Amino acid sequence: MKLKKLKGILIDAYNKKIETIDLSYTDTSDLINKMYVIGKYSTFAGIRVSQHDMMFVDDEGLINGTKVGFISNLYTDENNKPIPLMGNAIIIGTTRSGGNKNCTLKIKDLEPEIKFFKHNDEIISKS
Repeated sequence: MKLKKLKGILIDAYNKKIETIDLSYTDTSDLINKMYVIGKYSTFAGIRVSQHDMMFVDDEGLINGTKVGFISNLYTDENNKPIPLMGNAIIIGTTRSGGNKNCTLKIKDLEPEIKFFKHNDEIISKS
């Protein structure tokens, strides 16, 4: 199979950093397996964060003992209050037909929006 390449963004709550990641994969199953490893997920859920991008987070982060997380304006409630997400997140681009493409969001735009925290602690900033 031909190797495909994809640029994404990793929101690393464990190390309190946001970075570009390169994902090389052969098919969707291979991409999903790599996302499990990089994201440190037990299972994941996708959240649409822009017209062209999806953020994948640990779907069991609130119940599996994960102690770190983040909040941002990417995921809010009906009152536009940020909802905490536990663990890491991976953002990749998506096509209208459900395929994958490079992430269109920029780290410089995300950094001011992300606030990292530890479970049962007050919100801590990246610095």
